[in-house]
Amino acid sequence: SCCCSSCFSCLSKPNSMSETSKATTLLLDMDGVLAEVSKSYRASIVQTCHAFGATSVTTETVGEWKARGGCNNDWVLSLDLIKEHAPPEGVTLEKVTETFESIYQGTATTPGLCALETLIPSKETLEELYKKCEGRMAIVTGRPRNDCDKFLKVHNIDHLF
Repeated sequence: SCCCSSCFSCLSKPNSMSETSKATTLLLDMDGVLAEVSKSYRASIVQTCHAFGATSVTTETVGEWKARGGCNNDWVLSLDLIKEHAPPEGVTLEKVTETFESIYQGTATTPGLCALETLIPSKETLEELYKKCEGRMAIVTGRPRNDCDKFLKVHNIDHLF
């Protein structure tokens, strides 16, 4: 059982918050909290690494690096993994970013992996949290704003944030 009375778990239970511990604002992360990203962002990292010859990079490798901390920028993480697993000549962050974005966003002929992202909590749960927080919910994320806005609109929850 929780002692804080204002965490995500407590907020989603009816009558769990006391008057003295009422949350004023609920801040949520995007990736891994609202959006399931293992088939999008993490897969984009792996595919980007493979495009530059770092074919030994796997989703497990990405998970290990993410668990270490300090790897919130997926473009930089991709470049670091490429340098460690297949020291390339002439690979720049700009080239890696361009490749990553074409995989994640897609191209005119290929859908992007962003289309595979799903909403983790139900829309109904988020709407209940919105009511309990009196509309004071926000997202704190390292994700680019356009990508965040796109996800919220696709899942019809943009009005909650």
